[in-house]
Amino acid sequence: MPRRFPLWPALIVAAALLLAVTDEVRPLYDKALKAFYAGRYDEAEGGFATVYRLQPDAPYAPDAAFKAGEAAYRQERFDAAAQHFGHYLRAYPLGAAVVEARERLAQAKEKIAADHPPLPLPAVQRVWPRAAAAWAVDGLPAKNAGDVEHYIAALAKLGYNALAVPAFHLSTEAPLFDVEPTGAAGAYFATTAAPVRADRLAELVVTAHKFKMRLIAVLPVRSLVAGLDEALLDRRWNAETRTAAPDPLHADLFAAGALERLAALAADAAQAGPDAIWFGGDLAFAPDEGVSPGALAALQKTAPAVTDAAMIFIGLPTDAAGRIKQGGPSPAFAAFCEARARRALEALAAMAAAARRVHPSCRFAAIAPIEAVEDPIAGLRETGVDMDGLAKLPLDQVIVTIDPRVFQLARGLTRQKAYASLAAISARLLQTAVRHDRGVVVIRAQTIGAARALPAWEIAECLTNLLAAGPFGIALAPPPPGQPVAPWLEGKPAEAAPKEEK
Repeated sequence: MPRRFPLWPALIVAAALLLAVTDEVRPLYDKALKAFYAGRYDEAEGGFATVYRLQPDAPYAPDAAFKAGEAAYRQERFDAAAQHFGHYLRAYPLGAAVVEARERLAQAKEKIAADHPPLPLPAVQRVWPRAAAAWAVDGLPAKNAGDVEHYIAALAKLGYNALAVPAFHLSTEAPLFDVEPTGAAGAYFATTAAPVRADRLAELVVTAHKFKMRLIAVLPVRSLVAGLDEALLDRRWNAETRTAAPDPLHADLFAAGALERLAALAADAAQAGPDAIWFGGDLAFAPDEGVSPGALAALQKTAPAVTDAAMIFIGLPTDAAGRIKQGGPSPAFAAFCEARARRALEALAAMAAAARRVHPSCRFAAIAPIEAVEDPIAGLRETGVDMDGLAKLPLDQVIVTIDPRVFQLARGLTRQKAYASLAAISARLLQTAVRHDRGVVVIRAQTIGAARALPAWEIAECLTNLLAAGPFGIALAPPPPGQPVAPWLEGKPAEAAPKEEK
């Protein structure tokens, strides 16, 4: 039985700090109100923003967040307005102005889209066809170069135009090739963080091009190679011990040199010459992850009242296993999610920039979890991924991964209802990605840990529903053996599909 500690001393101290800060910012709120109603919107926006960041729990903080957005909107500073309204919806989901904030956020985004049309792709990338990618998520089913060539040739005959491979060997995954141990954990290209086998990735590129297929290297952002120093590990909140313990599976994006290491990783992968690099798959944070000292320091810049992890997590709901859930209408937790999301976007931007310098014609994409696409506001809390921010990065594609069976079971849906729901989510992906040619949906043809893959008729039925939502690309992970992909891309109905289960 874990030892329990009384909460009342901490609560008394927190209450005293709350009153002290509230007394300080109330005059600032009143001053901002006067400026707002006098039409001095620049002054009002700055005052309101300071108020809700310094004291997010004050009774007037939701109004300050909303009016900060309104003041920015009236100055035609639509990017800033979207940030304020987005913060309001994330931090105060039960606030009195939720409906108005949603409307204003949508209006601000329309203005942003009109003023900032999507950047055109570089000329060298203009001829890419619609993606039909085979993703060998657990490594290639081959032991030597001849086997690899045979495998890629078979995929090309089935109609695939791209092969995605895990270019980085994580300690929790099978290796891409069967190789002799080198004594160093890491990847198939050389960096200071991951020092092995640059030649194998380059070989794959050449073999794929031989069969007119593109080679996509999939890189992690948060996952680890084995043996990383504990100072570089992320932290996870333990609700029982009320402490933040090292997380052995994820790197701390806020650690010193973290972005530089990721940039070196991406640059070395690009040097092997892949046609595209997909970042992530591990991009999402669980709600109780990412509680490193650096994350807390970043949080204090926008939410200075939050001084330790306990202030974020005390009182948040947990599931049956004791894991933190989304967190409800907690301003501290909302600010924490935003800090994690900003850092993840910074990491993606650094990796893409470093790789583009080495390989200008390479295409770059980020893999987002389905929760973030399904509901960007709730998804930010659930996954730490900011879809609005992701769409603004200089990426060529935005990708969502879907496990149809997990999706269906988690929501208690029939198969047809699950597929219809997935189609609606995929349509939202197209909106998020700005242009239809930027969207890719990855279907997990085999549930993680499952003994067998989805049958071909079920994959076909799922894809028929998904592709009806819009002309985005698809990837199958892993690709079903012997099944041509062209009928699925053409939206032909599944053959011999059984009737809906009762």
